[in-house]
Amino acid sequence: MKNITKLTMTITGVKHLFLFFSLFILGTCVNAQDETQQIKNTIERFFDGFTKGDTAIIFSAIDKSFTLQTVYEKNGKTQLHNEPLNDFIEAITRPKEEKWIENIVSYEVKIDGNLANAWCKYTFHVDTTFSHWGIDNFQLIKLNNSWKIFSIVDTRNKKETYQDDFQDINSSIELFLRDEKDLKKDIDQSLNNWHKAAATGNEQVFFGSMDSTCIYLGTDKTENWTKASFEKWSKKYFEKDKAWDFKPYNRHIYFSTDKKYAWFDELLETWMGISRGSGVLEYINGSYKLKHYNLAVTVPNEKMKEFVKINK
Repeated sequence: MKNITKLTMTITGVKHLFLFFSLFILGTCVNAQDETQQIKNTIERFFDGFTKGDTAIIFSAIDKSFTLQTVYEKNGKTQLHNEPLNDFIEAITRPKEEKWIENIVSYEVKIDGNLANAWCKYTFHVDTTFSHWGIDNFQLIKLNNSWKIFSIVDTRNKKETYQDDFQDINSSIELFLRDEKDLKKDIDQSLNNWHKAAATGNEQVFFGSMDSTCIYLGTDKTENWTKASFEKWSKKYFEKDKAWDFKPYNRHIYFSTDKKYAWFDELLETWMGISRGSGVLEYINGSYKLKHYNLAVTVPNEKMKEFVKINK
């Protein structure tokens, strides 16, 4: 009996030890992922300042010991060029008609305590014209719980062999350079056509404006549809050549920094009274597609208590 008790205690101890190490490893992995994301955020902030020519943003991402160097070949010999920080700042802040755009295409981050290295493949364009591509080797240090860049060493390759790896870069740059006013006009027209398609029973245009992964939320708490399920449910309405007639107005549109994503809110004249729609769009193959739409009825504040009673 004593041997059985000892065996049971041993097995229990092993289980506890296994659980401890499992939780430790899981916590370590989660922490590493979090640190990696913080490092990426610092690098992206640096390039945000670079693109905007905003020194305040740049200085928020770098340490006071920051150095910038380039490895290149001259007359068959490898050279290391040191670029003074003042020259770098002057170059990106001086007025110029063209935009300098550097795109980080891939990250390989390694961390040891408060030291990190990020090996990043990049492309550099002047407006939509290719300039060069290469590697940015970032050295970062964690100070006061915040990652700062203290060194960047880059390479620069003028050959356009990058095209094999970065085939989507040019379209992304073209989108980035487009004026937001023009993009808003395109989105306005697309959303107006989308609502009109429902009013006229045009199933092809209505569902063609939605991405395959789009989610549509209706006014009832049970109405959380995928595109496929929403299309199936609404088929009986579109067969009548008029599904529902929502007239949008007072729309507001916003963009992510790279303009690949847009989100909006709008008021709608509907048979339910004034309703509100909001959604998210993604730029896919030359146009914005709906990824998410939320339809909600509006309730005046003075009638909220009455609505709560009904809703219960």
